[in-house]
Amino acid sequence: MRAVVMLALLLHGLWFGSAWAQTAGGGGGRGPGGASASGGGNRGGGNGGGGGFNRLQPAAPAPVAPAPQRQDVDSDQLLLLSRDFNTTRQVLATLAAESVLPVATARLRTLGWDLALFQWPDTATAQQRLQQWQQRFPQVSVDFNHLYRSQGGNEGREYALDMLGLPQAGTAAPAPRRDALRQVRIGLLDTRVEATDWLRQATLTRRPFIQDVASQPETPAHPAHGTAIASLVARVAPQVRLFAAEVMAARGAEAVTNSYRLIQGVDWLLSHRVQAINMSLAGRADRNLATTVDELMQRNVLVIAAAGNHGRGAPPAYPAAYAGTRAGMLAVTAVDADGRLYEQANQGAYVTLAAPGVQIWVPAAGGTATGAFGARYVSGTSYASAYAAGAVAQWLAMHPGQASAAATRRLRDTARDLGPTGRDEAYGAGLLQIGAALGP
Repeated sequence: MRAVVMLALLLHGLWFGSAWAQTAGGGGGRGPGGASASGGGNRGGGNGGGGGFNRLQPAAPAPVAPAPQRQDVDSDQLLLLSRDFNTTRQVLATLAAESVLPVATARLRTLGWDLALFQWPDTATAQQRLQQWQQRFPQVSVDFNHLYRSQGGNEGREYALDMLGLPQAGTAAPAPRRDALRQVRIGLLDTRVEATDWLRQATLTRRPFIQDVASQPETPAHPAHGTAIASLVARVAPQVRLFAAEVMAARGAEAVTNSYRLIQGVDWLLSHRVQAINMSLAGRADRNLATTVDELMQRNVLVIAAAGNHGRGAPPAYPAAYAGTRAGMLAVTAVDADGRLYEQANQGAYVTLAAPGVQIWVPAAGGTATGAFGARYVSGTSYASAYAAGAVAQWLAMHPGQASAAATRRLRDTARDLGPTGRDEAYGAGLLQIGAALGP
């Protein structure tokens, strides 16, 4: 009886109340986190009557999808949207008979829609009810009550994801793709990697090589570079498994490694069965490194490398320049938000693709009192290479076991042409387009 009375009051508020009729028990917002946007549930029209609701029966339990991040959802709430008052009345009556009542309702008079907000004790319960209600009530739209945050003062941040055509940019990828990404193994040859918000879903395994007894001990390089690279890879492929070979030493203001450590790092990465390796570093041609790259090609390990930051007319930068004669490699240059070439980027016939790499926003990382660094903008072909590595991870998730040459060919063939028509020495095949590469 109480549920019936409460329902009558709620419906009265919807129909006669102001733009927002609040009842007791509404929830508040939660703490910081990246904004999340998700499409609505199944939408259904309503022209009165809503005869389909006479057949509403509790559905069999639906499979529970992975819960969203709590910081993206307002206090574990679900929001029901209906385009027709009779439909609203029947859905709420069905729920009231099960002692499920909204905490707030609203009648949007201009749109002619009704809203009903439901509070749950935890995210898992809300997720389960969401799955059930989307099947039970196809005539309305049901989704989480997502949070959206002001982006004032953040101009230029995150332009790369839209530019790359990343599917579901800023939203949760389909569960099968998340599961597949968890099986993908990407290796990094770089500095130490520290935890950031963008790495929270990734699995990270690290191995330092700077203090090896067989080599001259040095001071490890600052973790800023490797942490940014790993974060950008995970931004494109959030659930990826990352293996970081920490091969960079600090020499003055530079982060430097050598062939010995690089090859050691490659060996360790191969022991972890990585499928691709990102090398956001550059130097001269080296026979031993070339032999190592050839071995990686024979083992079907895709190599992604930064094209170099020494400008037009500079000698080829290696290992990226090996891509000119090896089909299983990507040499990646950098462009800005308008598709213009990074002014310090190397050029040459070996350049395969372009990706965003100018004024790229990377998150803050933790560390010691002397080693921590904050969120900042960075530029360079290193960061473009990281985005390409994330794209490779996405491709590998959808095409397990295929040859690395197939991946590089697909990424080249679906790139968006930049600069002179056709392939050129500045942009290669053009701007990386992840959505097109993953499509049919």
